[in-house]
Amino acid sequence: MSVSDEPPHFQSSHLQSPTFDLMMKLIDEHSIFAITDEKGIITHVNNKFIELSKYSREELLGNDHRILKSDEHSNEFFAKLWATISSGEWGNKK
Repeated sequence: MSVSDEPPHFQSSHLQSPTFDLMMKLIDEHSIFAITDEKGIITHVNNKFIELSKYSREELLGNDHRILKSDEHSNEFFAKLWATISSGEWGNKK
């Protein structure tokens, strides 16, 4: 992953280390992820996300995740998913 592919908040000096670079390489190769702003607008996607979604980086950036919506999941599914992510509870299981 080149620095130009990284979102601005990944470019701070304390994150530029061989360990961080290796971690990001492993995440990029084995996981999909997107970073959004507080309104849900996609500001960064990794290469695996692009590969699996079949969208280009340019098509994804500036949109929200509705661009990926298919008829496979109901509107209620997406409403619940967004509510969960927005609440911050998804990663904080108690």
